[in-house]
Amino acid sequence: MKTQDIAIALAVALIWGANFTVIELGLQGFPPMLFAALRFATVAVFALLFLRWPTGHGKSIVAFGTLMGLLQFGLLFFAMDGHADAGTSALLVQAQVPFTMLLAVALFREQITVQQWWGGVLCSVGLALVFIGQQGRIDSLGLVLTLLAALSFAGGNLVMRRSSGISGFHLVAWSCLVPPLPLLALSLVSEGFNPVNTAINAGSTAWWSLGFVAVFATLIGFGFWGRLLSTYSPGKVLPFAMSVPLFAQLVAALSLGEPFGAREMVSMVVVVTGALLCQKRQIVRECFEAKPALSGAHHANSIATAECRSRL
Repeated sequence: MKTQDIAIALAVALIWGANFTVIELGLQGFPPMLFAALRFATVAVFALLFLRWPTGHGKSIVAFGTLMGLLQFGLLFFAMDGHADAGTSALLVQAQVPFTMLLAVALFREQITVQQWWGGVLCSVGLALVFIGQQGRIDSLGLVLTLLAALSFAGGNLVMRRSSGISGFHLVAWSCLVPPLPLLALSLVSEGFNPVNTAINAGSTAWWSLGFVAVFATLIGFGFWGRLLSTYSPGKVLPFAMSVPLFAQLVAALSLGEPFGAREMVSMVVVVTGALLCQKRQIVRECFEAKPALSGAHHANSIATAECRSRL
């Protein structure tokens, strides 16, 4: 990767890591369901104004919006509203990696390698370390909600993986049409407030947080991330996503005063290592199953093999 693109990938990881702290700040002014509804409504307006509707992808958009928007962020925002802090939530969401594996096996009968199983075990061990001895940083409800958010994240991964003919950026942007109204309805029922008065009295910090989550974490983050994935092999880009928990823990420690000691560091390293092991299998499979354009073209096969090896 070019130095400029490496810097962009690290910047996106930093934005997504800082996003957990920003969400926690936003929840000081907005109830969780309303905050999530406003976040997706903001992005949906952008999609309606500036993006062309991707014909033939309605089912994928609805499925992705339900899983990644309505369920994942609805559950995550609710968990972070007094049940789990920013740094711990960022780590626990990495449970989406082993969840994605298990769903792929159960739903699509995909083969799982020994390397992936070990990666899943490492993720599970790291997640257990996060929860043990947290002393108020996360409670039982926060743990359940965050893991359910990770499960929804895993379902969204499979939808994105099996959605061909539409870019990840367009899929994410248009899927934001799905969550706002259901989230607003949930907010009216469960949070019992006047949304207009709440919005007026939310305060500047909450509105700044909403702008960051919608513009930077969603539009800019996914926009640059999609460009990187279209330019480089997944093996060169995906490892940067595994640095998101590190940035989340560091930003939360610096801005919110959340502890970041030896336990957090060990937990983070174990989770990230396990996630990387799980992510690598697809690149290995692409390399060894790569076929030349012309059958028997030994030279083309050699080039393809060399290119694949350069990804690892």
